[in-house]
Amino acid sequence: KSKSLNSPYLNLIKDLNVNPLPENLSVRANIERQFEKTVYSNQNGEQPNFQKYFYFDRNYSLKWALANSLSLDYSSRAHSVVDEPDGDIDTQEKYDEVMDNVKNLGRLKNFDQNVGLTYRLPFDKFPFSDWINSDYRYTAGYSWAAGSLINPTEEDSIDLFFGHTIQNNRTQGLTGKFDLVKLYNKVK
Repeated sequence: KSKSLNSPYLNLIKDLNVNPLPENLSVRANIERQFEKTVYSNQNGEQPNFQKYFYFDRNYSLKWALANSLSLDYSSRAHSVVDEPDGDIDTQEKYDEVMDNVKNLGRLKNFDQNVGLTYRLPFDKFPFSDWINSDYRYTAGYSWAAGSLINPTEEDSIDLFFGHTIQNNRTQGLTGKFDLVKLYNKVK
């Protein structure tokens, strides 16, 4: 081996590793359904009252150390409503409609996603600054919420559809740590 390749100033190049696969990938789905039928009896006969909801939530996350000093993390959440026809699900057509909506993952109501990138600055790779540790972090987020389903009729004088809502954000941060004991031992 050549002594020139063992130089501490080449640590930056020697520590460059690329990871082709993510460390962690997860997908989670949660289906929640409530169906309640209450029958009221009065002089007009029996009148059923239905209270029901059907939610389909999905969560995704990814953690990936792209290199020793660079990591990526991603997460997202999708909240959907599976629409059901009015009344009891007592016919094959109503059942098929519900199953088609489930296969289409429901009607999206909310979607959030966040991406973060962390880079460890290479101060610790050089002998004159190895007492410094510093990270740069960049994060971005996006959020979408569906508008209401009000369909105004032609007789309405105003349009009642307010549209969907989107938001985004971005943050950047720099953190540092100084090991003064290591610096002191270097100087003395």
